[in-house]
Amino acid sequence: MVRSNTVDNEKIISKGIKSIAQRVTNISEYMPYKMSAEEFKNIMINSIMGKDYSSYTLTGQDIKRINEIKKSVFEDWNWIWGNNPIFEITKSRRFRGGKLGISYNTYHGIITSIHFAGDFFYDGEVTKLEESLCDCPLNNDNILIRLKECEEHFLQITNQEIALLILE
Repeated sequence: MVRSNTVDNEKIISKGIKSIAQRVTNISEYMPYKMSAEEFKNIMINSIMGKDYSSYTLTGQDIKRINEIKKSVFEDWNWIWGNNPIFEITKSRRFRGGKLGISYNTYHGIITSIHFAGDFFYDGEVTKLEESLCDCPLNNDNILIRLKECEEHFLQITNQEIALLILE
């Protein structure tokens, strides 16, 4: 539960909220009486699965169907990026070649503007790279293609590391 409520500030900013507390409530405030976590769990299981529920073991067919849904829905580009409204995000990481910060705006999963900052070494004009990434869909293959198109490069920071920083 703690991990689910611990969110990076960048994610909070990108969603336009002030804090995670703004989106979270305590379910105990809505319960008719005070109960233990174990009692709450049992009530939830009984209401979903029925009073005779003991346990359920996933079959091979269940796992296969879960993986099909995962692939067709939750790994789909439109699910991850394409249906998102406009958002802005800023990220940074230290690499062997220095600290690299990236700020970008997107509209429905397409980079509309991007800016690189930090103490990295870049051979050339970073603005050309920024321009080449505009109108690029947020997926690894497209970002890597755009990074390769630019003749200049980062010292000791790979294109894959840059792509991962943009996408994570």
